[in-house]
Amino acid sequence: MHKTFSESLYIQHGPYENATRLPAPAQPPQYDLAFVLYQDRKIMWPLEAKLLRSDATVAAYVHDIQNEFLTGRYAPYANRSAMLGYLLRGSPAKVFAKIEV
Repeated sequence: MHKTFSESLYIQHGPYENATRLPAPAQPPQYDLAFVLYQDRKIMWPLEAKLLRSDATVAAYVHDIQNEFLTGRYAPYANRSAMLGYLLRGSPAKVFAKIEV
């Protein structure tokens, strides 16, 4: 019988990604949340959540997208991951325009 998605994975808060760890004294990347494959625990589908205080403070979020998310550092053993942004103040359209650039 084929396992369902929820039977194949479990969710973990704050797991470390040791495959992409830089030399000491650097700390390995730590995901906010990750879906971890029961069959092989090094395979994780991470979810990163970033707080955007306003539509003018998107630079750090864009930096993480370009240098961590799109490079594959967020999910070296999987080809999927997700990055969320919580906008506290401002226009979502302005945030999307900055991310798009």
